[in-house]
This record gives sequence, C-alpha cells and structure tokens, in this order.
Amino acid sequence: MAGSALKGLMGSGQQDGDRDGEQSPLGMASTALGAALKETLTRLVNTLRELLQTVKGLLQTVVALLRLVLVALREGAMTALSPIGNVVGGLVDKVTGAAAA
Repeated sequence: MAGSALKGLMGSGQQDGDRDGEQSPLGMASTALGAALKETLTRLVNTLRELLQTVKGLLQTVVALLRLVLVALREGAMTALSPIGNVVGGLVDKVTGAAAA
C-alpha cells in the first residue's frame, strides 16, 4: 500500500520533470524517500536475522543446561535414595528370612 503511494508520488514527479528534462523537487524527494526506506528496511531485516540467530543460540544453550540439570538431579536422586534402598532391602530380607524360619 505504501509502495503504491510512493510509486504514485514518483510517477507524478517524473511527469513534471519530463517536461523540463529533469526531475521535479517532488520527484527527487520521493526518490530519496524510496531509497532511504529501502535502506532502512534492509538494515531492519538484517538486524532481525542476527537477533533471531542470537536467540536460537541462547535457546540451544538453555536446552543444554536443562539437560545437564536433569542428569544431575537424576544422579543426585539415585545417590540420595541409595541408603533408603539399602534399608528397605534389609527389611525385606529380614521379613523373608523370618517367614522362611
């Protein structure tokens, strides 16, 4: 929509300029505006691409850290539950041994 309005401005400026053999001030302004807009959009797109790559890298780092935390929690839980398992195993042995006797 803005592009068609800009083309309309550029067209009207060029029509006036065609009569004199050069571009009118409106045509020159619209051409400069179009070039500036194109440059701004190009920079914006490039910046957004770089930002997306940075976010992707950060998310990959977070996922890797969460995996490490899960492994540490799993190993810590096993270590913490090991004595309980030994106690339960000893009780089961006593119960089965008493039942067998």
